[in-house]
Amino acid sequence: MIDNSQTPKISFCITCKNRLYQIKKTLPQNLEDNRRLQEIVEFVLVDFGSTDGLRKWISDNFKHEIRSGYLKYFYTEEMVYWHASIAKNTAHMLAQNDILVNLDCDNYTGSNGGWFVILQFIKNDGPMFLHQCSDDGFDGSFGRISIKRNDFLSIGGYNESLAPAGYQDLDLINRLMAKGYRRIEVKDSKYNRAIRNTKEEGIAFTHSSFKTWHEMDEYNAKISQSNILAGKLIANGGSFGIRKNIFDIEGNVPKEVDSLKYAHKISFNITCMNRLHHIKQTLQQNIHDNFLSEQVEFNLLDYNSTDGLERWVKQQGELFDTGIFNYYKTITPTYYHRTHSRNMAFRLSTGDIVCNLDADNYLGEGFAAYILNLFCMSDEKVFYTPRYSERDVIGRLCLWRKHFLSVNGYNEALPGYGLEDIELYYRLWKSGIEQEFISENRFCKAIHHSHEERVSQEYMGRHIIEMYLFYINPYQTQVLLRYQDGSYSKTILKDNIYCNYNRSSHYENINQYFLDEKNRIIGGKNPEGGQWEDIEGCLSSFYRVDNVDLQSEILVYLSETQNFWEIERYECGGLSVNPNGFGQGIAYKNFDYDNPIFLK
Repeated sequence: MIDNSQTPKISFCITCKNRLYQIKKTLPQNLEDNRRLQEIVEFVLVDFGSTDGLRKWISDNFKHEIRSGYLKYFYTEEMVYWHASIAKNTAHMLAQNDILVNLDCDNYTGSNGGWFVILQFIKNDGPMFLHQCSDDGFDGSFGRISIKRNDFLSIGGYNESLAPAGYQDLDLINRLMAKGYRRIEVKDSKYNRAIRNTKEEGIAFTHSSFKTWHEMDEYNAKISQSNILAGKLIANGGSFGIRKNIFDIEGNVPKEVDSLKYAHKISFNITCMNRLHHIKQTLQQNIHDNFLSEQVEFNLLDYNSTDGLERWVKQQGELFDTGIFNYYKTITPTYYHRTHSRNMAFRLSTGDIVCNLDADNYLGEGFAAYILNLFCMSDEKVFYTPRYSERDVIGRLCLWRKHFLSVNGYNEALPGYGLEDIELYYRLWKSGIEQEFISENRFCKAIHHSHEERVSQEYMGRHIIEMYLFYINPYQTQVLLRYQDGSYSKTILKDNIYCNYNRSSHYENINQYFLDEKNRIIGGKNPEGGQWEDIEGCLSSFYRVDNVDLQSEILVYLSETQNFWEIERYECGGLSVNPNGFGQGIAYKNFDYDNPIFLK
């Protein structure tokens, strides 16, 4: 019994150019061997301009399988001469399921072979791929590689810079292993049988200057090994496979092709106020790891830093030489306003996909290609974030620009640190845009730092000069703050997590959990306030907090409290977010102070 809702689905990806004599033997058998698994298995056959009658044979013999979607046939003449990497990438990109299997047209899956592959992924956790082959490297089974769809996208697919045939499978295997993936080898002959061919058949339509397959294989091996030694593990600059002039059996453009036709551009938007020490560590690394000259831009918004950020950027000429980096500066802010700064940066960007990138975040090698391909293949109404296991990367939001604009960006009524991301994610979800999670931990790295750095440039962090605490009970503490202007505020921090540890609630969306006060350490809605001189003599029950780490931790809770109650006010009152516009101000691009950019 199979629970299809929980079982990963599999796509067998078949490529063919003038190999009808082999497809006639393998395809009918493979379809019959997996027929009971149609709900979780699909066969994707891409015909690269065959002239041996393949298209007619498919049309005459597999009408039912095509109508049900069990077999998907695609035809293109874009690849005049055979190129194994391009062909395989095209088939993999047209496949729709969770696990992609390269199935050469001379290969057999074996009885229930799809379920056999799925079981290997169920049994093996973590980053892995499956390699089904025999000990005979030349029996035609070596290319049977199965990989999760997202992993295939993030590694950049098969390397199309290699010569048309030979070594492309081993290159993919070695790049995956160099990235930390486990190679699960299965040599069960029931599931990796193939029609034996000569290697010269593999180069029959390549139109290559190489005389033999072995010459081509040796050439590709040298390129592959050189790339891996140099750490170049992501292939093809993020865009691979044929993405146009692909048709179905009836000559129509199928829906799977529509999402591949357009090359999208992603903008990584960084805001920074006095975080030069973080920018020095992350910026150049992120650009190096995600250099796609036509599809990526990095925008750094200097939010009136005073720590030498502008001077440092001017000295980094190689940043501008990349052609994908822009430096913007606004000179009016006196303290860091998290939501306003991000809205400015997003409005200054030009990509149709936009991503918030905190100054302390590392994207990871190939993140841009990974996200671009996810958006190519995903439903139109979707946005991506990391999972909520690490505070420092929760803000890595990737979404269509039009969806960001449709909800009026980040809520600029939120005055401080915390929950501004969650609030936006919740609004996006309420507007009908689904939240998906970035599955790869290697794309969710950041420089871990103190709470002090989180709030030091915020309004509260800039203006507080003293903090006092009064212990009430194990879950309540009164906090007294003294400000530079001679005023004070007093509130009670309550640990609702402790108080409600044995209560459970159902949430339709993960962000509702964080926007429920019973799951938070939170202060009162209306803090007491006044002049410091009025209470200065009433401090006997309080103790002064001199420990910077404790001060900063409490400030984080208080800042989140301010945002929390403001979010609740908007939610309960049905108020519109940023009704008069967002991200407004004046910015200057690349040190050109004679031509201000007015964001109205």
